[in-house]
Amino acid sequence: MFDYLLCYPTEAERPAVPSGLAAFEDGAGRTWMPVSCILDEGTFDPATGEVITPPVLAPGLWMVVRAKTRQADLEADPSCLIVTDSERAAKGLPFVLVCKLLPETPLGRVSPVFAGDAYPFPQGPASGLLPLMVEDA
Repeated sequence: MFDYLLCYPTEAERPAVPSGLAAFEDGAGRTWMPVSCILDEGTFDPATGEVITPPVLAPGLWMVVRAKTRQADLEADPSCLIVTDSERAAKGLPFVLVCKLLPETPLGRVSPVFAGDAYPFPQGPASGLLPLMVEDA
């Protein structure tokens, strides 16, 4: 499966999720799900569960799209920032097919995890993705 991480600047630009659904299929065999990109988990009081330092979210409105085949239209979309191959990741192989992030962009954790695939993204700047890039993708 191929996963696309897209970021939109406004709600009007991000595809709308039908009311009451966590994800939706677009009729082209692709599943779309809104997610958050968490840059810092924040801290919580272990005794009370109260927030000490709130989590820090990456700016923008995020969406993950899953497809069985590569999607040229999504890869060409300026909102598409990362394309990954979940089957390669499951085998421990390099799995990042496309990365449009600047090397100094901080990486975050995507939440919720889409379709059970927790990619082993490194902490730190996006330059850390270089060893995970697929050559000749």
